[in-house]
Amino acid sequence: MMRCAPVLFLLPVFAIGVPRFDEMTIVSVSKGDSVVLHTNITEIQKYEEIVYRFKKEHVIARIIKDKQIFSTFDNEADGIFKGKLHLNRNGNLIITNIGPNTSGIYELDVKGKYHTLHNSFNVTIRDGENQLSVKMGDSVILESGVELDDDDLVQWRLEDFVIAEINQTAHSYVHDERFRDRLRVDNETGSLIIDNIRNTDCGVYHLDIMGSRHVIFKKIILSVCCNKDLEIDPWRLPFFVVSPLLALTILILVVCCCKRICKQKDQKKFKNRGGEKRQTI
Repeated sequence: MMRCAPVLFLLPVFAIGVPRFDEMTIVSVSKGDSVVLHTNITEIQKYEEIVYRFKKEHVIARIIKDKQIFSTFDNEADGIFKGKLHLNRNGNLIITNIGPNTSGIYELDVKGKYHTLHNSFNVTIRDGENQLSVKMGDSVILESGVELDDDDLVQWRLEDFVIAEINQTAHSYVHDERFRDRLRVDNETGSLIIDNIRNTDCGVYHLDIMGSRHVIFKKIILSVCCNKDLEIDPWRLPFFVVSPLLALTILILVVCCCKRICKQKDQKKFKNRGGEKRQTI
């Protein structure tokens, strides 16, 4: 009697439920800035569930397609995220007003029917706030502090207006007419160069750099010193010259008066002593 050997069918290990782990993305921001954690997926409809966690244990946002759940959980982690969490239509999580208690490791799981995408973000806060003060007419460089990767997207804004960008082809674009022929963007670092500074250039500059290796949000406060403030008004020049002379004259008069008073006192004492001697004789 012939025996049939059992046939073993091997399934590929990546077929169901095996997560793919991506590299951790470093997100560097200033205190009080906002952070966007990107899913990096183009069609959210293809995925069944998206979950964001803070420090592994706290679920702070969840999207479940079938149940039409699109929720953030502000009360997690002792309520430190209250009013700070927002989900956009692409499933990206926006965290506003970042502080020391909301910096740290964030984890993202994007669950599909056959696989799960996993990503981690390390949100760090830079020390201090960048402030620059320049003279009107000078040039200034707003430093990015990094070297760009090939896939980095760079955007500079003054307040809420986009003034310059670098796309994947490493070409810079200037959008604001106020800076016509005065703006340059370093294609290697993304730093912004402003020539011939004017009073209208002062304000808060925002830098966003987004790439596969890092995400950077930076804020620089630029103030402009008018050269007229550093000059002496010709009409005030006599005052600056006369004031020291007047003070010196008053000082000489005070010294002379003091000497005269002392001399008079000495003379009076001498006369009094002379009278006393005459009475003794």
